Amino acid sequence: MSVDIVRSSGDGLQKAFSDASGLVCDPDTEEGRSLTRQSELESTDINRIVARYERAGLPLPSGESRFLDVSEVPDFRAAVEQVARAKMYFDSLPAMSRAMFDNDPALFLDKVSDPTQLGLLVEAGVIPKGEVKAIERPEAIVARQEATVKEEQRRARKVARELDREDPPPQ
Repeated sequence: MSVDIVRSSGDGLQKAFSDASGLVCDPDTEEGRSLTRQSELESTDINRIVARYERAGLPLPSGESRFLDVSEVPDFRAAVEQVARAKMYFDSLPAMSRAMFDNDPALFLDKVSDPTQLGLLVEAGVIPKGEVKAIERPEAIVARQEATVKEEQRRARKVARELDREDPPPQ
């Protein structure tokens, strides 16, 4: 039967555990020295983490972790002000226009951010008809850029051929 033992650093039992487990736990030797950063102890202590959430009255996070690039997200106050301005603008639209977005400012913002929704925005009166310019599809932009590169390569080959004709043959 195994007994779980809770230990703390510096309890003086490193040598005994090292001998019993076959692991080197002696901090006085190079191979037994810990690579753990002790400066992170408080921020990783589960008791402190749970206590912090309990004090704030928040549920503990669950689910998988994600990386988010939030470098362009403003601070909280600026974000709240931006949301308030968007809601105020949405509320200033005629009722028929708001109804086209199910009276949902979030849906409205999604449509405004989507360049393929220009027709809907013109129809809703958000964008005047005269201000709409044709949006070039990404495939068309790539094709135009490839054609430009091919044309430049063709010109470079032509110049190289002309230069070859002008050079006197080596003797």
